[in-house]
Amino acid sequence: MRVNSTVDTRELRGLLTGLFKVQNRIYWVDFLVNHWLGCLAFFLSQWLDLGIRYKNPVFWFLFLTASFALYRAVIFTHEITHARRQLETFSVAWNILCGIPLAIPSFLYYQSHLTHHRASLYGTYQDGEYLPFASLSKWELVKYIVVSFFAQFLLILRFAVLTPIGLFVPKVRAWIIAHGSSLVIDPNFVGGPPSASEARDWAWQEPATAIFWLFVLTGMALGWIPFEPMLWLFAMMGIIHVVNGLRTLAAHRFANC
Repeated sequence: MRVNSTVDTRELRGLLTGLFKVQNRIYWVDFLVNHWLGCLAFFLSQWLDLGIRYKNPVFWFLFLTASFALYRAVIFTHEITHARRQLETFSVAWNILCGIPLAIPSFLYYQSHLTHHRASLYGTYQDGEYLPFASLSKWELVKYIVVSFFAQFLLILRFAVLTPIGLFVPKVRAWIIAHGSSLVIDPNFVGGPPSASEARDWAWQEPATAIFWLFVLTGMALGWIPFEPMLWLFAMMGIIHVVNGLRTLAAHRFANC
């Protein structure tokens, strides 16, 4: 039996048009339920008297529930990137409730992800979301996952330290734009300045994230914010990045035959 391997992508997309329709109600319900569940589970994991936390299975149940629920809430940044104009109010709410507190405002995903979807750039040095996982050694893959766990500290450093410095030092600002404004897996990726539409989101998301984390770090240093819950928050943020790293690895570790 002979199979026609030619695929008309325009015809295929036409058949799937209905699946690309943005349904705001579904987005809101899915995001808010998972965000609420994640925040509640994390709060209970810290508020309940559980003795030595890491020895208590109830703590781990609550902590992992929080981690996976908030991971589900986090990945809506992908939908925002593809449908910003249709999800403007949702985007603002997502950033206030999720993106800014977790140091991953949605503008970090715009440039790199849209480039990743361009057929002419996919898999090239301009595609920051591509690495040849199939040809990497096991140690390189392990290193990739380990680095993912610590990504939140680099993001907090970018916003709380480098962003204020960049206001006064042009070279630092240029470095931030090129190397610190895209969520990518290729460390050699170099980003460019935002487009006009992207710049509108940068204008409020970047300073809001910087101010939020400056306040948090100052509160920790002065004893206003308890240290132990913040350590567990950082651990949860690390798990979110690791889960996303594993998802990326599973989706991209293949080789052409």
